[in-house]
Amino acid sequence: GDYLRHFTAHGRHYGHIVDPRDGQPVNNGLRSVSVIAPTCTQAGILSTAAFVLGAQDGLNLISLCPGAEACIITENGRQQTRGFHAYTTA
Repeated sequence: GDYLRHFTAHGRHYGHIVDPRDGQPVNNGLRSVSVIAPTCTQAGILSTAAFVLGAQDGLNLISLCPGAEACIITENGRQQTRGFHAYTTA
């Protein structure tokens, strides 16, 4: 997420994930994307892709991947896939 890896320039917050469509740091209100997947590689790819796509499109992508679940933290709250709650304790 961009809450740890970021910098501020001229009063603007920039994260470390770059949108390949325009070459600019992603600035879509997401703060963190956590993905559980069958492999660490899959989880990393899906979390970065979801971060670029945004909350709704990211969750839609992850829901198409068997065995993958996610929780996305935005400026305004939290969204998650249907099965993510099975991996939480509270």
